Amino acid sequence: MKASSPKVKICGVMRAEDARAASELGAWAVGMILSRRGPRFLDVERARTVRAAIPDGVLAVGVFVDETQETVNRLARELSLDLVQLHGAEEPSFLVGLEKPAIKAFRVDGVAPDLSPWSGAFAVLLEGKERGKTFDWSLAAPLGVGRRVLVAGALNPRNAADAARLSRPFALDVASGVESSPGIKDARALRDFFEAI
Repeated sequence: MKASSPKVKICGVMRAEDARAASELGAWAVGMILSRRGPRFLDVERARTVRAAIPDGVLAVGVFVDETQETVNRLARELSLDLVQLHGAEEPSFLVGLEKPAIKAFRVDGVAPDLSPWSGAFAVLLEGKERGKTFDWSLAAPLGVGRRVLVAGALNPRNAADAARLSRPFALDVASGVESSPGIKDARALRDFFEAI
């Protein structure tokens, strides 16, 4: 990757071999879904196996949806997470008391969200309001001034370069766009995604 390329987070990782493959390709972070929603949920035992495959220098991220602070902090400790990602209806006050830095996710529907209440977050993540749909990536570019912005949602090797060019993000976050089935990463698609940007 070129020095100006965005970082890459591979999310929804369910297998140790996929965590290793993503890391070897240059992933900045590997995400594990730790809330019981969707097909990529990992229980603690399986998450431990994936976590053990994430090498030093690659961040381990736990993704949570409307969990309690107690649950987020407990799992962050148990799995030695580097970051937590909040994908629910959490309020900015939720950041107070978290033991790890947080990425806060927002769904975008034609209008840039007001991120000012979330100045305490490590980063924000923007994705399309509808699952499986992209959003106007150019909305992300001005939001990245002075903060880390991750762009996600329906990314794949075919559109990654355009997403990076239009949004100028800190990182691109991809899950299903590099899979052969839910939670199973495709080695060729992973490689193609990194090469695309």
